[in-house]
Amino acid sequence: MRRFIIIIVASGVFISGGKKDLLNELKGKGVVLSYASSVGNKIIYKSSSDNLMEFYEKDMSLSTRSSVTRVDTFMVESADEKGNIKFTVNFGPVKSTVIEGGEIKSSESGKELEGEKLTLQLDAEGKVVDWSGLTTVGFNEAGIDEGEMIANTYAIFGIIHFPLDTVKPGANWSRTFPIKLSTKKGTVEQLIEKNYYLKGFEIKDNRACARIETNIKVEVSGEGIVENEKYYTKGEGKGKGEIFFDVENGCLYKSSTNWLLDFEIKTESGERATYSQETKESWILTEK
Repeated sequence: MRRFIIIIVASGVFISGGKKDLLNELKGKGVVLSYASSVGNKIIYKSSSDNLMEFYEKDMSLSTRSSVTRVDTFMVESADEKGNIKFTVNFGPVKSTVIEGGEIKSSESGKELEGEKLTLQLDAEGKVVDWSGLTTVGFNEAGIDEGEMIANTYAIFGIIHFPLDTVKPGANWSRTFPIKLSTKKGTVEQLIEKNYYLKGFEIKDNRACARIETNIKVEVSGEGIVENEKYYTKGEGKGKGEIFFDVENGCLYKSSTNWLLDFEIKTESGERATYSQETKESWILTEK
C-alpha cells in the first residue's frame, strides 16, 4: 500500500512538473491563442447570472432581482489559422427564479431557448458571416428580431476574440462591433467595444491557462413602434471581467463578468421611462 501511495504521489508531481515547464515556456515565448485544438469536441458549460433590474416610469418604480442557471453544449466545428471560426451551441436546461416583494418565484426567463440550436460562423474580427438555428424564436414585443439579437449577442459575448500573432503577458488587443438590429417598424443600433489584456499564464485546476482581463463598453440607440406609438431609446453600459482560457485544449475553462447598464426610453407623446441593470455572470467548463 505504501509503495502504491508513493507511485500516485510521484505521478502527481510529474504532472505538476510538466505543467510548470509548460508555464515557463508560455511566459517566455508566448503563444498563439486559438480554439483550433478543441475542434470536434463537445464541451458542456454551466453558466449563471444574478441580475438586479430597476424600472422607473412616472410615479411608478419596479425593482426585481433574478437569477438564471443554464447548462449548454458548445462545439467548435472549424477554426483556421486566419482567425475564422464556426461553432454550434445546443441550449440545455434552464433554472430561473425571480424575487419580487421579498418572495422567490420560479420564472420562465431564458427557457425559450431550451432545446434550441445556434450555429455561428465568424470572421477574424468576430463579425457574423452567417448563422442558422433558433427556429422557434421570433419578434418580441418591441418588434426586435430576437433570433438576430441572440446570434449577435453570442457572437460578441459567447466567444473570445484572439489576435493572429503570438501574445505574451502584457499584450492587449480590442474588437469593435457596430450592430444594427431589425424591428418590425424601426431599428436598434449598438456599438460594442471589447478590450482584452493578457495578465499572464497560470495553472488553474491543473490546466495551463491564459489569464485575460476584459473591459467592455456598450452604446445603444434606436427607435420603433409599440402599441401604435413611436418610441426612441438610448443607453450605455460597461462591463469588466476575467477569463481563464485553457491553452493546451483550446477552450474556455472559466470566466466571470460584472455589468452595469442604463437605458432611457421616450415616446412621441412625451412619456419617459428609465431602466438600469446590474448583472454578475459566470461560466465554467463542467465536462469535455
